Amino acid sequence: MKTAFQTDTPASARTPLADQDHKLDILEHINDEHPEEVLAIAQAYGAADARSARLEDIFQEGCLLAVTCAETANGSSANGAADSAAARPLFVPFALKGDLEENVLYLAYEALARQGKPLSGQHKQFFSVLGSEMLTPHMLRLHLQSTMPLPEDAPGHAWFFSLKTLERLPAKLPAARQRMSLIGQWFSRLLLWWLKRASPARREQVMLSFTKDQRYYTLRRARKSSADAPFADLAEVDVFLHRSADGAPTPGSRWASALRAGDVIFSQAQYHEHTEHLAQGQCVLIGDETALPTVAALLEDWRNPQPPVVFCITADALDQPYLADASLPAGARLHRISASGDVAAAVIAELERLSAIDAVWGALENSDAKAIRQHLRHARGLAGSRNRVKGYWRRSGNATG
Repeated sequence: MKTAFQTDTPASARTPLADQDHKLDILEHINDEHPEEVLAIAQAYGAADARSARLEDIFQEGCLLAVTCAETANGSSANGAADSAAARPLFVPFALKGDLEENVLYLAYEALARQGKPLSGQHKQFFSVLGSEMLTPHMLRLHLQSTMPLPEDAPGHAWFFSLKTLERLPAKLPAARQRMSLIGQWFSRLLLWWLKRASPARREQVMLSFTKDQRYYTLRRARKSSADAPFADLAEVDVFLHRSADGAPTPGSRWASALRAGDVIFSQAQYHEHTEHLAQGQCVLIGDETALPTVAALLEDWRNPQPPVVFCITADALDQPYLADASLPAGARLHRISASGDVAAAVIAELERLSAIDAVWGALENSDAKAIRQHLRHARGLAGSRNRVKGYWRRSGNATG
């Protein structure tokens, strides 16, 4: 019986990574946020009949997957191995010389291109702007209407908006595609061929150019426009208005502030946040301005019988009222943190005072998120799906919102 798929690199030749914490960060992120891409890698690199796959380990030479294959009528897998319910290892060598996440995601993009599939979450959606209002000095709420159903119970749901406006809705709305067009497949393969040969710096420059005029913004709540509406079609999307180091509004902030009633905008993709781990136990919510819409949505419909501990992080104290004390469930504890100091140290100091922590959701600046996530992993034993603390943006000389 086969116990492993054939690989190009024997186990004895695989070099462990020096930074195990960084490896765990990547493993947890990829498995949590990109399960479809991991399955695509398995199917494209040796397990065409895979029905599920998980990233188990990463080495300097490649990544190790645990793959479960679909059963045939006689109870064996399509590749002839028995007991297909048991996951088996598949080692996939890296194709690039780049950082860990870049290497794994390149394999995923190449696998999807081979299969003619679009990246997960790609879906164009159009919205009519009904109006806007300022909630705090830097938090703008957009009132939008969609021709497609909106999620009514999805804290953290976000759309990848194009920073453009249209005069009217298209006459024919595009349907979601399960496969790329032939031209799209050709372009994807050509791009992957080029990326494989480009320097890391040039690769990063080109990939950033694809998204320079797009931003993720979060749904605060959705509702029906009337009692007899067939689905929720009204959206409140809250946008934090960033400023660059010189005080000028960032491109996303200029776009959002300039929107007027009657404008039509569109998104290129959507993202669903994972919050199901917050249903029980002592939970902690951590958010800066970019994540406060998700925190507010969670608190508004808090279903865990145990009240949470909440961290509200803002650079301007005048933005703190976005998360009002009245919005918290009874018994919840709220820590208001200034982003002008060491955010990670301030949050960790308060976390150390808690007798128990069972689950965490948080989103903030990348380096702060990394420090908090690794503290929770080592000090509290929280890993994987119970330690969802992620970086939404990177600190630099210029804001990117």
